[in-house]
Amino acid sequence: EAVTAQTGKMEINTYDINVNLNLSKKQFLIDVQLSIKNNAFLRTIPLLLNKNAEIKSIRFNNQENIPFQVLGKDTLLISLPEKSAENRKLSLIISYILPVDSFMVKRGMIVMKRFERWYPLQIGDIFSSNLTVNVPNNLTTISNGSCKKKLMKNNRTSFNWKTSNETDLALFVFNPDSMVYKSEVLEGTKINFYFVPGLKDEQKIISFVKSSFNFYSSLLGKYQDNNFTVIEIPADYFLGQGLHTLLLFTPALLNFIPDPGA
Repeated sequence: EAVTAQTGKMEINTYDINVNLNLSKKQFLIDVQLSIKNNAFLRTIPLLLNKNAEIKSIRFNNQENIPFQVLGKDTLLISLPEKSAENRKLSLIISYILPVDSFMVKRGMIVMKRFERWYPLQIGDIFSSNLTVNVPNNLTTISNGSCKKKLMKNNRTSFNWKTSNETDLALFVFNPDSMVYKSEVLEGTKINFYFVPGLKDEQKIISFVKSSFNFYSSLLGKYQDNNFTVIEIPADYFLGQGLHTLLLFTPALLNFIPDPGA
């Protein structure tokens, strides 16, 4: 990951992210509130943000607008006011728009991963997060963490994802009717599987996940969450990735998994 002007002087404690999907305009409207641990030398904040982001405003402690620059392709440099030195904790609210088409893959799935900088970040951040995603009722979202779902007015659904001590946030938006869904319950944890239709080795993935889950549970104890999601990404640019409560994979991963019946 190319990094410009990453000073390492800043500690991000929490992210509070609100995402609204506007399908008619093919836009994500995003507000991100960062809670930052201050230090006496912090006057500028460099963050990585997707080059396609259209920044509307950046506010300091939920009040005044503050200046910023975009350096290179993906570095956002924020200038703090002098009075910020008086605060032990800082709060920044960054409002911006992202085009949906930048994250669309096959079968209409929207894939937003950390390396695409869909939220402003530093390399190596460890943080807690609260991610709220509002989408049309026919769509669902998957992210890492625990989720609460709420039906809203105007045929929309709100998904609220909460995590702690994360280094990565991923977000997937798709129509569940376009995927094959299966589930298993292991030791009180529901494992959700979403497959792209046509995958011939669904059972191979299920067996692999179940054996891995049982192996780690025997070493580390009962899994702390009630749900774990395994989702196939209809793309070919990586094999797979494990996040808290979430495992991503593409069909290419099957070439590296031994046959459970062998």
